Amino acid sequence: MNFLKKNILNIIGIIVVFLVLWILYTAFIAIPREELANELEIQLQKERAESFAQMKREINYKDCKNNAYEVYSLDWDNACETMGRKPDCELPAYKYTNIEERFEKKQDDCLTIYKAN
Repeated sequence: MNFLKKNILNIIGIIVVFLVLWILYTAFIAIPREELANELEIQLQKERAESFAQMKREINYKDCKNNAYEVYSLDWDNACETMGRKPDCELPAYKYTNIEERFEKKQDDCLTIYKAN
């Protein structure tokens, strides 16, 4: 009977040791590894979102610049037309200075809106 008690106590001791080892493994290795993986995933998602936002700003900036040029070109052609000339004509300085200034202002606005962020 003593032999049986000894074996049962040994088995219980082994089970307790394995349980303690499992708890230590879980507490110090498995859970921190999972938390680290979650933190890395969150960081990766933030980087992707920032990259997407940057790409979107670049596209919007280019669109803004293109729109500024289209308005500039239309303004130029309209000034030519009001002078009775064909589109893309040569304009006198007093006519094109204002058009150029508005174009530069629109380009600066694009830079302020989309590049400064």
